[in-house]
Amino acid sequence: MRLSWVWMVLVMSGCPAFGLQLDPEDPQWREGAEVKMLRATVRNPNEDTLTVRVEFHRPVLGEAAGARGEGTATDLGDGTYGYTLTAEDRPETYLRGQQVRYRWIAQARDKEGDPRPGAETLWRSFRVGCSTQQIQGMLEADQERNVEAFDGLDAVRLGTLGYVPTHGAAVLRGLGVTYYKPVSQFGEPHLLFFVPNGVLGQRLAGWGYAYPFDPLRWPRKACHPFEGWFVHEAGWHAPNGDFFPTPPGTVILPPSGSVWHGRIWDMHVWRRDQGTPEVSMFDATLEQGAPEAPAGTFIEVPWTLP
Repeated sequence: MRLSWVWMVLVMSGCPAFGLQLDPEDPQWREGAEVKMLRATVRNPNEDTLTVRVEFHRPVLGEAAGARGEGTATDLGDGTYGYTLTAEDRPETYLRGQQVRYRWIAQARDKEGDPRPGAETLWRSFRVGCSTQQIQGMLEADQERNVEAFDGLDAVRLGTLGYVPTHGAAVLRGLGVTYYKPVSQFGEPHLLFFVPNGVLGQRLAGWGYAYPFDPLRWPRKACHPFEGWFVHEAGWHAPNGDFFPTPPGTVILPPSGSVWHGRIWDMHVWRRDQGTPEVSMFDATLEQGAPEAPAGTFIEVPWTLP
């Protein structure tokens, strides 16, 4: 029983198992229609017959075709195997910032055709057109620039820069006080999130980006994580922090002083002074004692995942 358990661990990890070792290469894909290939090296000193397969998927909107794929890899020589995305995999729709997850599976047979222990890797991932270092560097550069530009500013100063509070001075859990700039300059955030900071004014807690909603197209902004986008429902923002959703076909009489906007794509990025900013809908560390955002404000996108 113990031997069987050890063999299973080796196989699942892609480590050598009875002479078979599987080493994937980290892909460096660009977006667009260029050839996209997954490659791995298989070491098999016993010279068994091998069948090498790869499974892969990416987050896409809803159930769009090409979210998942699998295929048998081709022997490229010298122990290297490759799988090139086919037309059915729609390689041209792999967009910058999309996360692609993949794993390799190798099955061996001896010269008599009898199966031998195989190997498979754990799920691995990469982003199209973006390395981990690029993503971290971009987010950290955004943080440095935004903290320098906005940290400590009060409502009056923010108003001169074109930012207006979306729900008055109300503080919400995970969001703080939110300001929105309808028309921003290139690279400038559309959203700013603050927390009161006594005599020091408002501390910048995060920033965000917002674009008109299109169900067939979603924003692409540099190397920001593709699946970080979600939807802010159309509706009325009230000065006291309430939000009254108005999905298509909904008509309501909002409270006095409310401001309406249509449905938008939304992404929030949260300040981290001791590390890389975090991309998420809410900051789990922010204003935990405050009221939550009203139900129906945000909609998580059903990105297709395994």
